[in-house]
Amino acid sequence: MISAIIVNYGTGSLLPRLCARLKDEPLVEQVIVVDNKGDVPDNISGPNITLLRNQTNLGFARAVNDGLKAAKSPWLLVINPDVIPFPGSISTLFNGARQAGAAIAGPRFYWDEEKTFRLPPATGYSLCLKLLQTSGLARTAPWEGEHLAFEWALRHDRFWSAQAPFWEPFLSGACLLVNRECCPEPLFDERFFLYYEDADLCLSIRSKGLLTMCIPGAEMAHFWSQSPDPGTPKGSLMVESEKRFMEKYYGLQQLPAIFQCRSQARSLQPETIRLNAGSRPPVFQIPVDQAMPLYLEVAVERLFIPFAQAQVTGSSFTFPSKIWNKLPGGTYFTRLRTQAGYSLNMLWEWSKR
Repeated sequence: MISAIIVNYGTGSLLPRLCARLKDEPLVEQVIVVDNKGDVPDNISGPNITLLRNQTNLGFARAVNDGLKAAKSPWLLVINPDVIPFPGSISTLFNGARQAGAAIAGPRFYWDEEKTFRLPPATGYSLCLKLLQTSGLARTAPWEGEHLAFEWALRHDRFWSAQAPFWEPFLSGACLLVNRECCPEPLFDERFFLYYEDADLCLSIRSKGLLTMCIPGAEMAHFWSQSPDPGTPKGSLMVESEKRFMEKYYGLQQLPAIFQCRSQARSLQPETIRLNAGSRPPVFQIPVDQAMPLYLEVAVERLFIPFAQAQVTGSSFTFPSKIWNKLPGGTYFTRLRTQAGYSLNMLWEWSKR
């Protein structure tokens, strides 16, 4: 019933385990690996595995479309090498998608196989959200930034509290189950070398009045950002894809000048606690007088749009070493939020070298 398409770029070491897991899924009758890097292990072979090798990196969208040409099944599973489905999750995803009448369906992701951190819904693209994030408005009028962060937290909470299949405006390209009868072929717009191809596909599907659904019972671990920069820094590729997306949907090649300013106005956020992490997982001290459960949330920017979330108890929380070992270098922010929805007056900033 399902042909799985995996695009490899510098993630060859992750492929054997994912292919083995897919082999155990009764609905997956074909696995197609499209290699953009040349580091696929020799043991990735078998009667139900098709390996397509590209001489150069053609980009993610093009590689998926090439894999689609070899797919034999009426349903497609586009899945990243750094994703591991929990046992039975693909069957749950398939059954949920059919029952909900979804053209595209996606799972919910954890950051680790121990299910410590819950990952956010796909951000997709919203020009209104982008304008507020990019402009100085969230800093000049800090309550605007607070309101924006509040709206995102509500979306995150809804995403993880749902028990039945529910509509999501955007789904993550890390794993998409696609009904070929409803979706275009080729699947992705190849003008997007990397990034935004999934947001573009979801908008295309929604414009036809079809459903993009999340299936709560389908759960997977997504180790996040495990492939290396493909010759060009990923940040630059994201900027270029965003420009193409804006031009396609808004007729804009860049944001208006009024939204490119940045203010240094005082924020409503608490004073930052800087942790000296660097080469080892950070440890966060938790207020012990809190009667209600707390969520520790990690983001790459101060507005926490989006964030990963772990429930914490006790007087301290050590960032999991299994996530730390795979974590890309950079600066991160952490806060504590209650089940009632408000953040405690604590904000940590830390880095990984």
